Amino acid sequence: MNESKIMVLIGLMTTFVSSSYAQIGLEIGGHYWYAKSDMKGQNLESVEVRPGNLFGPHVEFHAGRFSVGTSMFFGSFEWQDDAADEEFETKRTDLNFRAGVDVFPKLNIFAAIKRLTLEGEKETGYFDAQSASGDRIIVGVENGGTLYGGGVAGRFPLARTPLFFSWSVSYLIGQMEWVFRGADIQESGNSANQIENQTQYDVSLTAFRIALGYQSRSGLTVMLGYRADLTGEEQGEERIHGIQATLAYAIR
Repeated sequence: MNESKIMVLIGLMTTFVSSSYAQIGLEIGGHYWYAKSDMKGQNLESVEVRPGNLFGPHVEFHAGRFSVGTSMFFGSFEWQDDAADEEFETKRTDLNFRAGVDVFPKLNIFAAIKRLTLEGEKETGYFDAQSASGDRIIVGVENGGTLYGGGVAGRFPLARTPLFFSWSVSYLIGQMEWVFRGADIQESGNSANQIENQTQYDVSLTAFRIALGYQSRSGLTVMLGYRADLTGEEQGEERIHGIQATLAYAIR
């Protein structure tokens, strides 16, 4: 093989390797979601949920047309039951996984898995007229499950500016388990009359997000938009929605 052919081969290999690496990227960032909860269903007329602050990281890896990523939200909501004159705090955790492929430029379809968990514990008091003693009740709830599904997402630049419009829609189904635990705590500190109830139910979740973003040449991305998660099951539905902000950095 003469020198000219070797140089051509080296040039082709260099071009191939360079183009391959140019298509590989990593994005690391975080989200903030100011989320409001609207619920409809049985025995929920007197319940009001105050807005919660949810935070979490996200990581996404790109290789050509393919991408995989994970994200997380965690925070808490305060429940106010006017009928019972009680307040209750629940902690919410969303763990998301997705894998997608670009079917068209700037249009991605993906498969998704979500692990959703809500849990809380409250101590309340009561007076037993028969024993003339004031005992305490510890009440704990856990609600969690894994949902499976997919969706479609798009990201379109706005003219020849660093601004872009981003959106996504997804639908997931699965099964959740509601666990209620209660125990009477006597004045001696010992627990009695412990109970535990478990209920499993099917659930569906539709998630929708739109955002306006800015990406600098260095790879810094800022997005501000609206996100809504609609969860439905046999006894009712809940819509968690509100403003979402994202700050991320792309390494390419």
